[in-house]
Amino acid sequence: MKSKSLIRNGMIIMFFVIGILLLVNVVENVNRSSILKNELKQYQTELENLKAENTSLSSEISKLNDVNYVESYARANLMLSKEDEKIFYLPSIDK
Repeated sequence: MKSKSLIRNGMIIMFFVIGILLLVNVVENVNRSSILKNELKQYQTELENLKAENTSLSSEISKLNDVNYVESYARANLMLSKEDEKIFYLPSIDK
């Protein structure tokens, strides 16, 4: 009788320990999953930002390949002039 009770108590303790180990494993996996989901969201946001920047840069590249755009940009922003063209700087009127 005593040996059966001892075996039963030993098995109960063993199942309890196994249950606790499995529960700890599940909690760790849920925590790891949560961390990975947060990282995925951050990387997706970064990817969207990089795609937008890539689109903007591609547009700028295509504009810079257009001779007329480069010429008008240089004339407007760098104050370059055509041959025999004079540029006059007028003071701005601030109110």
